[in-house]
Amino acid sequence: MKGEVFGISLFIANTQCAVSLLRRQCFWNNEDESREQRLFAGISWVPHSTVPREAVRNIEQVFGSLASLLYECDFRGFANFDFILTDTGEVLVIECNPRLSSATPQIFAFPDVLGTTNVSKDFLTATLHPAQLRSLPEVQMSRSEYSGSLLDIPASGNGAVRKIFPNGIYRCGSDGIVFVDADVRRISMHDPDLCIVYSEAQIGDRFQRDETIVSVLSNVPLFEPDGTVNKQGFELVEYFQYE
Repeated sequence: MKGEVFGISLFIANTQCAVSLLRRQCFWNNEDESREQRLFAGISWVPHSTVPREAVRNIEQVFGSLASLLYECDFRGFANFDFILTDTGEVLVIECNPRLSSATPQIFAFPDVLGTTNVSKDFLTATLHPAQLRSLPEVQMSRSEYSGSLLDIPASGNGAVRKIFPNGIYRCGSDGIVFVDADVRRISMHDPDLCIVYSEAQIGDRFQRDETIVSVLSNVPLFEPDGTVNKQGFELVEYFQYE
């Protein structure tokens, strides 16, 4: 059956169920035959307008039903699904991971990705003080046009950290990559040049090949439509060298 694999997040709180934008899981090209599996590179959010209308209707029907079922079972929080969207718009669910994920930071930072507001507050309220309405409002997929990405940069081999970069907001523009602010709450989803960089690496830390050293949350696509890293993504990889 022909189709493409996507990820999607359901957010289930006391008074609402929200459905995120679609996202692609992206992988590094497996040029090393010794690797048994493809190496995860990150995610790329899919703007709503690029998803066919029939597919949107099917997605809202399937995941709306699943959200209602989880809500009635007193589940609160994030449920992340992988599914196949066939060429005819059919939704075939593969698996569910009921937890926070690599997509969650951008959802907390930019609630528009989930098509709602107050995600952080509602998440804490629902998990600490769960309650239930008689019925939920109709579930609707986010209409956001956000096209940002998460890029996990791995170590190219075994070794030790020789250089570190401050965590926080960076600007990636015509003047190169420049550190802006350590307070990530100041980032705006409307500035395409901004990204958040986070790493727990310290000088002298040992790492193994393919281990993620730093993660970059970008407001622009860092991957091609086929899921491979694009030019801007590779520029970030070349800049943030901890080895």
